[in-house]
Amino acid sequence: MHSELTNLFVFHLPSDVTNDDLLTIFSRFGRVESVRVMCNSINESKGYGFVKFFNGECAANALAGMDGY
Repeated sequence: MHSELTNLFVFHLPSDVTNDDLLTIFSRFGRVESVRVMCNSINESKGYGFVKFFNGECAANALAGMDGY
C-alpha cells in the first residue's frame, strides 16, 4: 500500500505570519486540509509550521511552486 505524502514542513516564516496567512499562500496549489504555524508564548511565529493537503498532487505542486521562495 502506498501512502501519499500530503504534509509539508514550512520554515523561514516571519514572526508575524498567521495560520490564515499560510492558508492563503498555499491554497493556490490545491485543497488544504489544515495549516499550523508553531508559535511561542506571546503568539509570535517560531518561524516554522505545517501545511496538510488533501492529496499528494496538491502537496507536490506546492513543493515545486514554493521551492526557493
